[in-house]
Amino acid sequence: MALASTEAADALIRSDIDALIMVASSDSEIIQQLLRNKQLKLLDLRRADAYIRLIPYLSKITLPEGVIDLESNIPGQAVTLLAPTANLVITEDFNPALIVLLLRAADKIHSQASIFQHPGNFHPVNLLPTLLMKRQSAIIQPVRLY
Repeated sequence: MALASTEAADALIRSDIDALIMVASSDSEIIQQLLRNKQLKLLDLRRADAYIRLIPYLSKITLPEGVIDLESNIPGQAVTLLAPTANLVITEDFNPALIVLLLRAADKIHSQASIFQHPGNFHPVNLLPTLLMKRQSAIIQPVRLY
């Protein structure tokens, strides 16, 4: 069932649906509302390792005990979750001189810590070979960003 995020969150709270899979920032108002709702519980994915082996664009993350709210101890125990990887995609005619600038901007935006990731978890150096479009005369080489 495809619902807009607000509609889906409301449906989950009303028990119209049993589960919700949502991709959003930990700072999202809807995510914060759902994480703090005492009627709801995060599903601890015991077989997360199997999923990440079978579906390569997923990553296993652990939400530590108390990371959402230390005083109220939310969640009450560490929870294993799955997160999709982010992909930066460019067209073949994208200006190659702008690739490094794009990666620096992405690094600045996405390397901050959040409840779902450690600081510096975004590694644009790993993305560069993917972003560079292979041309017959070009050799793709990783570039270190400073």
